[in-house]
Amino acid sequence: QRALADFMNYQKRAMVNEREAREEGVGRVVESLLTVADYLDMALKQDPDRVSAKAVMDGVWLIREELNKVFLEHGVTPIRPNTGEEPNPARHDAMGHEAAEGVDPGHITRIEQHGYELAGRVLRPAKVYVAPQSSSDDAAEE
Repeated sequence: QRALADFMNYQKRAMVNEREAREEGVGRVVESLLTVADYLDMALKQDPDRVSAKAVMDGVWLIREELNKVFLEHGVTPIRPNTGEEPNPARHDAMGHEAAEGVDPGHITRIEQHGYELAGRVLRPAKVYVAPQSSSDDAAEE
């Protein structure tokens, strides 16, 4: 009975430790995002009648750069494929076909949305468009 009670206490302590570690990790991420939230609040306080579109865009770029810093601090890296690159199904999600001059069939023509990975694990694949196979290739495959 004592061994069983010790094991049950160990399980309870392990669950508490796991919960505390998770909360601490989330707390660190949230703390690092507070600066980004502050910058967004400052941007929203601007008088739209007195601020130029260029100033707004410059502010958005600064906020985006701050967010990129936060991502890098936590080991999140972007997946940024290049036009003409061969798509990798593990890292790229093909949204459809789109012809583009100078891009080989089956290669990326446009990047719709960048992806992200954490420690080599894809959090979200990059969304891309791929050049269609030529009609002669399709006929040969059939």
